[in-house]
Amino acid sequence: MGMERFTHLGRPVDPAYPTNAAIAALSVATLIAVSLWQLLYRDSGFMSALIQGGQLAGVVFLTWALGREVDPDANSVAFLAIAPAVVLSVLVGVPDFSLLFLALLLLRVVNRSIGLPAKRSDSLLVLALASWLGLNGAWYGLLCTAVAFLLDSVLVNPLPRHRWFGLAASVAALASQPRFLEVSQAWPGLVTGMVAAGGIGLVLLLLFTPAPRSVGDLLAVPVNWKRLQAARIIGFFLAIFAVLSLGMQGLAQLSPVLAVIGVAGCYRLIVWLKS
Repeated sequence: MGMERFTHLGRPVDPAYPTNAAIAALSVATLIAVSLWQLLYRDSGFMSALIQGGQLAGVVFLTWALGREVDPDANSVAFLAIAPAVVLSVLVGVPDFSLLFLALLLLRVVNRSIGLPAKRSDSLLVLALASWLGLNGAWYGLLCTAVAFLLDSVLVNPLPRHRWFGLAASVAALASQPRFLEVSQAWPGLVTGMVAAGGIGLVLLLLFTPAPRSVGDLLAVPVNWKRLQAARIIGFFLAIFAVLSLGMQGLAQLSPVLAVIGVAGCYRLIVWLKS
């Protein structure tokens, strides 16, 4: 019995697949290269260098993982998005990995790339993580979690209990005292550019994505088109709400999400133009 015994939101990285072996190698190479750079040229201590290397390696891996959820039919998108995500991490700051992990889980709850609905324990984990983030100021994580649960309860092959999880997340979002009307004024050109790139990418994905061919990891049925598009929208608005609330800091928190959506949209446009 594999990981599915414990969760329906986990996707093991089997090195038998070339793309999985490639991302594992690239992540390790990033860890080593950045750590050595910090040690040799920035006079960082060993632990500091290792942490910074681990952070960028985490950006590489999570960007790839997000890319697989945003466009499961295009392995190249997951790899192409790594470059802008790493550049943004260097320019504006390392992302919030707990928020990135939440984004990844929400995408999987809605698009069901595993092939099966979330287990009850998965739902509790997602709600707990979102609630913890909400208590620490990320009200937009709770809001998007509520929407994800509610969508999963009404889309194809609905999971009825997620109505209650969605209601719980909605109440928690309101209790977290969200600053819906406090829009950050810190909008440098880079923030505006990334928001525009993500928005254009989302529109292109909505317009030019054909019916998915990829099948679930555990249940060999194609990923549902409506679920895939709904998951993309949730990921985009999670990042946008972060930017609206925190400006540059919000961009730093979830920049890989916007990078993936922007790259995926461009890829789909190119494929459409060539067809």
